Amino acid sequence: MLLLLGLLVAVACGWGGYEYGRYAGGFDVREARKVRAEQRARIAELERRNRDLLTENARARRGAQVDRDAHAAVSVSLGAAEREMLEVHEELAFYRSIVAPGEMSPGLHLQRLHLTPGEAGRYSYELVLTQAQRSRHEARGSIDMRISGQLGERRVTYALVDVSEGGSERLNFKFKYFQSFEGGLRLPEGYRPESVTVIIEPEGDKLKAVRKTLQWPEVLFGGS
Repeated sequence: MLLLLGLLVAVACGWGGYEYGRYAGGFDVREARKVRAEQRARIAELERRNRDLLTENARARRGAQVDRDAHAAVSVSLGAAEREMLEVHEELAFYRSIVAPGEMSPGLHLQRLHLTPGEAGRYSYELVLTQAQRSRHEARGSIDMRISGQLGERRVTYALVDVSEGGSERLNFKFKYFQSFEGGLRLPEGYRPESVTVIIEPEGDKLKAVRKTLQWPEVLFGGS
């Protein structure tokens, strides 16, 4: 009887433990399912928010690009307008010197010198001379240009013949009112020009020679 009673107690304890284990296990499963559901909802919310942020960021980038493009376009237009205004002022001064020479001192004048940069140290130049005097005698003579700058640690000056792509040693002029010259030159690699000196040497003694030095930024046109 005692043995049978002990066996019944053992079975009852085992069954109770099993049932408790099932209950506890069921409780954990339900809790885990609840937690997973909450996590899935949170993940879905975060993914939606991430998509919204990506959309806002893309929209902001497009807006910033539009602003940059607009700013660049305005800058280009402004630069073109300023260059055009400068050209107009120079042309106006040029024609005033011809129409109203009394406003200028008699003799030869370097009216304009432009150097436009190209590739590999190449430059195209435009040089305009005018004559301001009442008698309007024909002016004749020659022009030379000297470019001074730095090559490494040395200061080097080149005459036009040294760098001219046309091979001309000097430019010869012959005019009553004005004359323009155009050509090309090429500076050595690594050369840093600083100034240009224009030397105008007329024939005879009726007109005085002219020697004018301009800083490089003054003559550089359409570049830097």
